[in-house]
Amino acid sequence: MYKIPLLAALMLPLLLGCNGESESPSVTVPNQPSWLPDNAPAYLSEQQQHSFIERATAGNSASLSADLNRMGYINWMEQQFNLPVTSQRKMLEAALPTIASMAPPSNCGFVRPNSTTARDGIWWDQMLYGKDQLRQRAAFALSQILVISRRFAYIGRYPQSLAAYYDILQQHAFGNYRDLLEAVTLSPAMGSYLSMVNSKKHNPKRGTYPDENYAREVMQLFTIGLYELNTDGTPKLDSRAIKSKPTPRVMSKKLRGHSVAGPIPTAYSTLKPTARWMEKD
Repeated sequence: MYKIPLLAALMLPLLLGCNGESESPSVTVPNQPSWLPDNAPAYLSEQQQHSFIERATAGNSASLSADLNRMGYINWMEQQFNLPVTSQRKMLEAALPTIASMAPPSNCGFVRPNSTTARDGIWWDQMLYGKDQLRQRAAFALSQILVISRRFAYIGRYPQSLAAYYDILQQHAFGNYRDLLEAVTLSPAMGSYLSMVNSKKHNPKRGTYPDENYAREVMQLFTIGLYELNTDGTPKLDSRAIKSKPTPRVMSKKLRGHSVAGPIPTAYSTLKPTARWMEKD
């Protein structure tokens, strides 16, 4: 499992942002993991451990503190990386027959069991009590960046799509951001939410262009921002010394031509190319 890219962003605030002095800040850890920053402490003080737990999990508990005291945070993180992903979509689909057979409580007829509330319950159960606390916290952080919403009609009607999308964030929580971005791009939930599904190529006769909604968001919110940058972070300038600004229209040409891979509501896995992925200009 290749963890370095996303963990580089995850580990610095987790470890270097912890307050207090470590008990043995100069100790060299044998076989130091490749994901561990060079200036990370080998051990955490009690204050640092509390700060670490608040950042890396859904909250402290007696058992979690005991595990960290016994294992040390490095071994604990290695254990967390190797725990399997628990698919929330599969858990929800397994619960659907039971949900369909449930009747409202006799004294509370307006309360009707449904798949949306079941999906919410599965999410909370995994977030608060799942063994893979580090994965859950990382996936939650990614969900605040790569946002979709169940208020959108398709996602609201089929909460399986939301559960499947969250599975993507869990699967790529410790991986490469480029791979995560590709999986998010090909997600039917994201494709529906930001209207990339069934986006058609430019038609000069009709004066139409590919849908620019997702192209705009993937630049402005998910990746490079409004302006192209040099490797030192300064804006690239054109011949007139004006900031070079990639347009959503150019990006949208690269992202058109995809549709769901099967009949709704069963197509939760990935979008299927219905035309060439790249369009030559």
